[in-house]
Amino acid sequence: KTTELIPEYSGMVFYVIGTACQFYAKTSLGRSFGLLPAQRGFVGSGPYRFVRHPMYLSYLIGQTGFVLVNFSWRNLSILVGIYLALWLRISREEAVLDCSDDYKEYHSPPKRAASDKTKASAKARK
Repeated sequence: KTTELIPEYSGMVFYVIGTACQFYAKTSLGRSFGLLPAQRGFVGSGPYRFVRHPMYLSYLIGQTGFVLVNFSWRNLSILVGIYLALWLRISREEAVLDCSDDYKEYHSPPKRAASDKTKASAKARK
């Protein structure tokens, strides 16, 4: 037996948003999309400008809607299991992509402009 934590139409909204984001992420990848991790070129445009793994995030959005409409501990544990497996896949994909200088730059923390300006102004005062 499952419990409806949110109305079914709300779950459908999650699913539609997740599917639309999935489509956008996959089309942004173009020829870089593949089933197995491989170096097919770095993509940092489209949704990849904002999120490192938008396709997996979109899966989570849609599947969360399903679980909220059809909640059971079994469904929740299956969802958690799926994301543990995806975490392993993400680790493998990132290990392959780490060979790319573009990905290393994309993956590195952003430079802090404020601290750079503070250092520059401190040097200028000296």
